[in-house]
Amino acid sequence: MAEKDLKITDNVWYVGTDASQDGQIQGEMLRKIWNEQRNRVDKNKNGKIDYVLIEGEEDHYDAIRRTKGFLENSKDLPLNTLGTLSASWNRQLAYKKFSQLDNNAISSTEAVICNNDDMALGVYDYYKEKNLALPIILGINNSQEMNEKIMSGEIYGSVDNNMDNQVLRIVKCMESVLNGNTKKYKKVWYSTPYAVTRE
Repeated sequence: MAEKDLKITDNVWYVGTDASQDGQIQGEMLRKIWNEQRNRVDKNKNGKIDYVLIEGEEDHYDAIRRTKGFLENSKDLPLNTLGTLSASWNRQLAYKKFSQLDNNAISSTEAVICNNDDMALGVYDYYKEKNLALPIILGINNSQEMNEKIMSGEIYGSVDNNMDNQVLRIVKCMESVLNGNTKKYKKVWYSTPYAVTRE
């Protein structure tokens, strides 16, 4: 969401999610599993979380904010970056980009942090095709397929952007526009995202 868009006309509102909060929640999820199941996460016993970051479209507002939120909320964790990839929100591209990492990086990966679920599922596809043990995978959106894999215990977690709440807000805002009563609505409204894990 760009501030300039809100200034096009008085009759413009933004309903969405604070992208940085999505990333912050991913940081909280990673911290939780690290604190509670360190032996499970730290497979090579080096005292660090060896991870790969997969971002959405380069220079995209949400990708930048989600990544920044994650990194800022993970400063206290012993992170060791094995790679940062850009996969444009795309499952197949995430699979391809991840597969192009060197074998040592892939075998050392203990966590993969993704800007959305599609890219997280692309990484999942790679591990399943190669018959490798899955690392901790985190996504954003809580898509149906992602949720199924979380609840089955294959994927650790995602961030739900509370879309039902956003839709309700949009409908109410539209009703107010039609009734000529929009003064009570802020120009920007964010839903409250939340972590989704099996545990």
